[in-house]
Amino acid sequence: MNSLFLFLDLDGVIQFKAPGKPPEPGAIQLRNLRILTGAYDLPVVITSTWRIVHPLSWFRTHINPNVVGMTPELEDTGPGTRQREVEAWLRRHAPGAEWIALDDQEVLYQPNCSNLILCHPDKGLDSATLARVIECVEERLNRLTQSGCG
Repeated sequence: MNSLFLFLDLDGVIQFKAPGKPPEPGAIQLRNLRILTGAYDLPVVITSTWRIVHPLSWFRTHINPNVVGMTPELEDTGPGTRQREVEAWLRRHAPGAEWIALDDQEVLYQPNCSNLILCHPDKGLDSATLARVIECVEERLNRLTQSGCG
C-alpha cells in the first residue's frame, strides 16, 4: 500500500445539492476521483460527517473502491477539528505516512495547512482541482521515492 493517503470530504467535494433536489454525487467529480485513485493506487480515508451514518462498505460501493477507512469522530470541535481527526487516524493506522486532504472547509484544518487542497463548494473535484491534486500527489510521491520510503 502507498505511504500517501487521500483524506476525502464529500459535501462540496464529491456531493452537491441542487435547488429542489436531494444531494447526489457529481458524475464528473466521481470520475475525477476514480482517475486520481486509479492512476496512483491512492488509498482513500473518509473524513466526511457521512461516516457517522454509513458503513465503510457503502463508501467503497458508492464513492470509490479504494476507500480503506474513516477518520474517528472526536469529541473535540471547532477550528482544526478535521485535521485532528486525520492525525488521529494516521497515528493509529499509518504512523509517519504522508497525506493530503480534499475539503471545501478550510476552517476544519489548521491555518495554512500544506496538506489541504481546498475545493470550491460549487465545483468540488472539477478538472482544475484535479490538476492541482495530481501535482501535489506527484510531488509527495517523488519525495517519498527519493527518501526511500515509497
